[in-house]
Amino acid sequence: MLFNIIGDVMWIWQQENWPHFTWDKSIVEPMLREARLTQGILLGKMASQSHDAKQNMLDTLLANIINSSAIEGEKLNAFSATVKDTQQQQSKTPS
Repeated sequence: MLFNIIGDVMWIWQQENWPHFTWDKSIVEPMLREARLTQGILLGKMASQSHDAKQNMLDTLLANIINSSAIEGEKLNAFSATVKDTQQQQSKTPS
């Protein structure tokens, strides 16, 4: 996490070299591998859940996203997000 000179957290776009970043592969790659492994574990767990359990998890995730956004000063519309998700799922379902 990056901080400015008075100790406040800096957003990525507030960094001096935005958007031209450099990084150390030896530091980033292990973290990326761990994130991908964790993602695979999560996807495996989700695949084994019932539809109702998945919906409950998605509802909780959506609530967390909306609450986090509100803390950051963003106002998201949960209804429009869920309607969009439903429409996308319906378009993928064969008739």
